[in-house]
Amino acid sequence: MENTTGLSDITFGKRSNFTWGEAIEKHEVGEYAIIEYYPHEYKDCCSTGKINYAEKEFSCYIQGNSLGRSTHSLDAALAWCIAYKHDGINTRADHYFMKMINP
Repeated sequence: MENTTGLSDITFGKRSNFTWGEAIEKHEVGEYAIIEYYPHEYKDCCSTGKINYAEKEFSCYIQGNSLGRSTHSLDAALAWCIAYKHDGINTRADHYFMKMINP
């Protein structure tokens, strides 16, 4: 099975084909989609080929297109999607918004 980040092609669960790990669930809010997943385990900057079930990450999409960024919470992923849409790829608005609500 070939790995993918294509939103409509992702399979979920143990047989997940998601490039960045094991896809668990898709969250959608309007034009935003966020894939919740268990990431690959890394050691010395290299993947061990195993899944890290101790952590979850969230990959961001707008209108079905991957933004190439993951966060460590669903809230941060939604903030990133909104900031990216209105301010572009170099935005820091999501960072400051998350700092403001999580001092």
